[in-house]
Amino acid sequence: MHTDWTINATINALKTFGDTKVVSNPSIRSKHGKPAITSVGTSFTYKKSVEITRESSSTQDRDITEVEVSTVFDGLILGVIPFIEEGGRITLLINPIKSDVDQASLELEDTGAGQSISLPVVHIKEISTTIALNSGDMVILGGLIDKRHATANSGVPILSSIPILGYLFKNEFKKDVTQEMVIILSVNII
Repeated sequence: MHTDWTINATINALKTFGDTKVVSNPSIRSKHGKPAITSVGTSFTYKKSVEITRESSSTQDRDITEVEVSTVFDGLILGVIPFIEEGGRITLLINPIKSDVDQASLELEDTGAGQSISLPVVHIKEISTTIALNSGDMVILGGLIDKRHATANSGVPILSSIPILGYLFKNEFKKDVTQEMVIILSVNII
């Protein structure tokens, strides 16, 4: 199919700019004016709240613990609403949302009353655009850029773990990592 060749050619062209990884290749269908959503990622469950109530009866007292959990999404959600115009032109409302959950924020934090909860930190990047295309056209969306500072440690096994002297046998590397998410959409009226 011609569309597959065009998408593969686009991915190969992107590879000339650096490492390229295809995260997902979904195919979605939607009707005129009806939203279509696809997502790629992971939902993490965390402890949102803890409530302890004391129940008393004539024979005994007992504590009842209720734990409320919730989820937070780490990944990409892509929402598209197509509008098919006269003459076969397609107007797309496109809304990609990239969420990045700080894994350390999912660790349990002590609330001070002998209870612990998680306080997730989620970094969100979002763009929203409207574009008009013909059936068979392809559009490339970019701009969801992440810049991170990464630290990596390396060392000689066993020797690097010796107190004080271990610093002579290990090394710490700091580097900046830049990633850009590129979304390639091909539209067809069927």
